[in-house]
Parts: sequence; C-alpha cells; structure tokens
Amino acid sequence: MAEKWFVKAGLIDAKGAAKFTFHSLRHTFAMKLRRRGVSLEKVQKLLGHASLQATGIYLEPSKEDLIDAMQTLAA
Repeated sequence: MAEKWFVKAGLIDAKGAAKFTFHSLRHTFAMKLRRRGVSLEKVQKLLGHASLQATGIYLEPSKEDLIDAMQTLAA
C-alpha cells in the first residue's frame, strides 16, 4: 500500500527500486531546513547528532548555493 505513495513521491520506481539512498534523503532534509533559516543547532537535534561537527557533513554547500552567494554581490 505505501509503495504506491513512494512511487507518486518519486522515491521508488514502478518496480520498487529505490531512486534515492537514505543518506541522500537525510542530506536533502538538512539542506532544506538550513535554506529556510533553521539554525544549525536545531538541524543537529533533528538529525540526532551529538555534535555540530557531525551535522556539518550534511551541509556542504552545493554549486547552486555558491552561485547564489556570489549573486548577492550584484544585488
């Protein structure tokens, strides 16, 4: 039953093969929180990490993040 919703969400294909890894979903979750201004400490707690250093590995800036940072100079 849940498989139907996973397919609709694009998490698995029609044959049940995963399109994403647990790590990639976790990384996306952390990045989306940070992009919306959630503090690193809150992301740390949500991910269940004991230290901010552990959380930091999920928050490497993407190419798009770096481009956006540079574009702030043009504003």
